[in-house]
Parts: sequence; C-alpha cells; structure tokens
Amino acid sequence: MIKIAQVGLGTLYLTKDKNWYLKFSEKEYQVHDKEHIIALLPLFENDYEEFKQALEANNISSEVLARLPLQSAMKYPFNHQRTTWMDNALDWIEKSGMAGEMRDWALTIKRDTMPQAVMHRFRRVFDLSKGWDIPENP
Repeated sequence: MIKIAQVGLGTLYLTKDKNWYLKFSEKEYQVHDKEHIIALLPLFENDYEEFKQALEANNISSEVLARLPLQSAMKYPFNHQRTTWMDNALDWIEKSGMAGEMRDWALTIKRDTMPQAVMHRFRRVFDLSKGWDIPENP
C-alpha cells in the first residue's frame, strides 16, 4: 500500500494491485467510479506539485494514474455548482496541463453557474472567448 496524499480527513493510496483507495478512519473505499468522486474534492486543497512529486517518487505510471478519476473530480464542482471547490479544481486543471483535453467539456458549462471572479479565471484557463455560452442569435 502506497500513500499518495491526504484527502481531507482521509488518505489516498494505491494498492499493490494498482487500485486507488480512500481510507477514512477504519473504512476504505475503492475510487473508480462516480460514487466516490465527491470524496476526492478535498484532494484539491493540496498543492498539485506535491501530488505530482508523490507520483514520481513512487514510480506511478500514467496508465495507473488514469485509473484515478481526476478529471471527473475536477469537473464535479462546475457540473454541480459547488463554488467552494471551483478555484481549487481550477488550480489543479491549470497545473496538471489538462485544460486542453478538457476544453470541449468547458464549452458546455454555463457562465451563470459560477461567481464572476471564477468565471473570468475559468475563461482564461480554458482559453475561451468572452461570451462562450451566449447564443449568437438571442
């Protein structure tokens, strides 16, 4: 079992069989589907660079990392209007370099679902035009 990061009051770790788990007290949850996405949000309180260093220090391959639903967790605050987590998710999107591959998804998000400061940053991170969700022919 390899500890990767603190996630709020829990711990994110990888097992020998390359499965991702969150452990809270005595309970463990395998992280592989939408059921546990919300539990990953506190991961974004950590600095992305520290997370990346932990992956590199433990020789975690991109294939194994792909089993962790990071993009789904990064999208969650915007898809469910969780404003508390939006800035943190944007930090990770920006620092991880995933903005390009997530841009099509970003185009589907409505501007009025986020605070103005977050909306401006969202637009910058995803390189969106000023009126990305305004209909051309109202």
